[in-house]
Amino acid sequence: MKTTINYLVMTILTLFSLSGTGVYAMGTEVGEQPGAMSPDIESDGSPISQTLLGQLRQEFQTAYKWQTNSSIVDMEWKANWSDLVNYLDTNWLKGASDTGIALHYILREENGTQYFSYAITFATLSTNGVNVLNNPNHNNEMLVFTTTGIQTMNTSELSAMKQRYQDSISVYDVYPNGTSYRVSELTHPKLIYYSGDNVYNFVMDNAYQSTGEYVLHVFNGAVYNDNITVDGPVPVTIGLHVQTPVLVMGSSSNLFISNNYNQSIPFKEMGLDLGRLCPPHCSK
Repeated sequence: MKTTINYLVMTILTLFSLSGTGVYAMGTEVGEQPGAMSPDIESDGSPISQTLLGQLRQEFQTAYKWQTNSSIVDMEWKANWSDLVNYLDTNWLKGASDTGIALHYILREENGTQYFSYAITFATLSTNGVNVLNNPNHNNEMLVFTTTGIQTMNTSELSAMKQRYQDSISVYDVYPNGTSYRVSELTHPKLIYYSGDNVYNFVMDNAYQSTGEYVLHVFNGAVYNDNITVDGPVPVTIGLHVQTPVLVMGSSSNLFISNNYNQSIPFKEMGLDLGRLCPPHCSK
């Protein structure tokens, strides 16, 4: 047990030494119209409780599955933390407060089945917004969540999966008349940025809860953004629920998440949501 914990802590400490989106969550049951606002998640890197995770997942179902994308699978993705550590360049991230990771929205196909999924790359954040970078030790390779874990892929594969998402996915807007929008029509997020210090705190606050392999779980959620532009001869701005991943630490069979918030250990048994959505926070 001590060896496992020490290994985890050492790999995390080696991996990280790093730092309002105008979006918020609203609670609904699957298939119902949006209801009362959920706990506020205005700032990026907010702790997410078990209840709020459920609400965010319900919002995703309403916006992305209830009336649209019926054949595309809403998947809970898992990756062994040790596999992520083996890929992420520890020295490159260490000490950079404006450096983190980006999760790109992709549509992945395996054996004839399509999935909402994500690819992981390095990224930086400046006053100009999020800038995506290649892994300095892995050339043009990125990580992608698959049904068997994480795998590497090249930039051309990533571009194809991102374009497939743009061309294929629709978002359902309950108000006012139940309208569906193709993602390619919208200023829909293409990626989300998580700063290194938020990921560090998220992992470290949960570092002593398992004696086995630590596993990162990624869920599809959706948050309300009141500044989405719809393309057309006269572009219009609307409010719309947009997809966002929610990160939860755990083991292969359990999630480290509850409703017991501790201000001194803010991410203990909490998920991590809302990094910087791009757009709007994209490098100019």
